[in-house]
Amino acid sequence: MRMTFTKPILAVALIAAGLQPAMGQCAASKDGTIGWSTPTFAKMIDVDMTALENTFIGTDGSQQADGSDTFSDDRLGEVYKTGTLLTPIYGIDGNPNGVKWPIQYYNAAFAPTQVTSALAKMATNPNSVSKYGDPCWDNSYVISGHTYKPEKPGFIEFCKRGALASAPGVSRQGYIVIPHIPHVEVLQWYFSSTSWLRGMKVDIKYGDGDWEPLRWMPTAFQKGPYTGFSEQGYQLEQVIGEDDISLRFKVWDGGDVTDPDTGEIAKIGLGPTPLTTSQVVRIHTIRIFSDVIPTEAPSVGIAQNTVSKISIYKSGKDVVLSSEADVDIYSIDGKIVSSSLNTKKVDLSNLSSGIYIVKAKVADGSVSNVKIAL
Repeated sequence: MRMTFTKPILAVALIAAGLQPAMGQCAASKDGTIGWSTPTFAKMIDVDMTALENTFIGTDGSQQADGSDTFSDDRLGEVYKTGTLLTPIYGIDGNPNGVKWPIQYYNAAFAPTQVTSALAKMATNPNSVSKYGDPCWDNSYVISGHTYKPEKPGFIEFCKRGALASAPGVSRQGYIVIPHIPHVEVLQWYFSSTSWLRGMKVDIKYGDGDWEPLRWMPTAFQKGPYTGFSEQGYQLEQVIGEDDISLRFKVWDGGDVTDPDTGEIAKIGLGPTPLTTSQVVRIHTIRIFSDVIPTEAPSVGIAQNTVSKISIYKSGKDVVLSSEADVDIYSIDGKIVSSSLNTKKVDLSNLSSGIYIVKAKVADGSVSNVKIAL
């Protein structure tokens, strides 16, 4: 089984152009490589967010899609919808070739005319900042390394809500899936939120395998600065170069990432889980580059809630699960080092220090993958 992960790398210090923060210097970003290249491959998919059918009822992009933090369940189906949309496939010549590729969405809202929260706030307050008056987090897109903006309006917003008390095993957190793309060389995407320090996950599936992390941008509940510019948005790119790829974009629902300063696991995502309320996240751009242009689209059904129903965390030398599951532990190079059936706890005391992947599968077939450090 292939297990690949992208480690964040240390970015340069982000200094506000012409500004001198009271504390002297802006903190270094831990978000890793940011920005787009100019791929030499054909731009096969370029999702046009302006063509979406509007479900956004907020005043502007500074509000979440349902217009308030007071969420009502009737907004599911009214604002946040579930289904499949179709996006054109572009040929080598840059023109649509007549094929429409499916994008499955679950509890997603469409805002074809809205801009980022930062731009919406700047329209009424040119001095808007994302972090309590700190010029390091200016909303005007002048901070070095963060001057890019979405090229046009429009986004897909994911519902941030977890499970209901009446259905504790069913998450309402939103996501989208682009299934079984014949070949992906480069993925480019742009995401934002309604405030700073709000993250998201992009997962990848090879063929009919399990979902694995591709690029995780964590919500900084306990350690930062991660995703400090989420209100302004992030322009991100991943080189993949593989066949039969599915991609999933979702809200940050917990997990660990490697701190690029120390090489240690940063316990930053302990706040949300797939079954608790997270934070708003939006996708403004999705572009896929490839040298393989499909001539026929896959047949898919309506997106289903495949979010894992199990929470996994490390306690001392044990891995503890919220419910019984079959558990495999993988070394970082993809080798199985431990297997257990129908358990809620796995003893890791016999394993050497390092990074491991915990894969837990519950009775209904849903799977959760979590990275841990010993």
